[in-house]
Amino acid sequence: AAPPPARCLPVPRPVAPASITPTVAAGRVVAAEAPQRPAMLAIPGGAFDMGSPEGENGNDNERPVHRVTVSPFWMAETPVTVAQYHGVPGEPFSRGGARLPKVKVSWAEAVDWCNALSDHEGLRRAYAGKDLVPDAEGYRLPTEAEWEYACRAGTTTPWWSGLGEAALAKVAWYAANAGGKVHPVAEKKRPNPWGLHDMHGNVWDWCHDWYGSYDATAQQDPTGPQTGVWRVFRGGSFWDVARRVRSARRSGSDPAFRRVYLGFRVVRRPQAPGP
Repeated sequence: AAPPPARCLPVPRPVAPASITPTVAAGRVVAAEAPQRPAMLAIPGGAFDMGSPEGENGNDNERPVHRVTVSPFWMAETPVTVAQYHGVPGEPFSRGGARLPKVKVSWAEAVDWCNALSDHEGLRRAYAGKDLVPDAEGYRLPTEAEWEYACRAGTTTPWWSGLGEAALAKVAWYAANAGGKVHPVAEKKRPNPWGLHDMHGNVWDWCHDWYGSYDATAQQDPTGPQTGVWRVFRGGSFWDVARRVRSARRSGSDPAFRRVYLGFRVVRRPQAPGP
């Protein structure tokens, strides 16, 4: 018999972002003192079935479905925005630009930003080069397992919103409703049961893992293959049809890859000193 689905837990309370003062000249950002921390949500630990079950019209690289246990962690409520990336509250940007997801960021640039934010907050860096530092409390990219676990938030349907595309359209910017453009984070779309916005569509999120094949072995806090050619990204974008923004959908590319539909969000250990 299949294992029971994970229980859907209440929405955690967000942690307020840090306050950063930008340097502005003639309405234009010329420098910033530091990156701005996104609001972080506490994600409870638990177990779930990772991957696409038979009957979902998924891809071969999403199978076999396997049981994964994930420890508690904190995750950014939204993808990192332009304002957060450049360390400004948003006033110098116009037409919603400050709240747009930061895109055209390579995997390495996202990792560098995580380390810069950790430095600013006095946290031990989570990255040494391309490698995770064991037990470091600093910011990092989510593992692929953490990303899917957080996206599903206790659900087992193709999208956390349910089975049908009508429900998806209420929570996601994708090809059918985005008008071929990226949208400000959390705009008009309700969050998933754990309070996370834009897990389906808008922009893909870089993950920590090297891209690799699944196997049926149960796992605890997997971090992906030790080496690889591509890094994983998840979630789909404003250009993708509904099938490509499913919870189980996987993609990836060279770590230097930059595109207008690719951004990132961050996570950190819950044992770290409170923000």
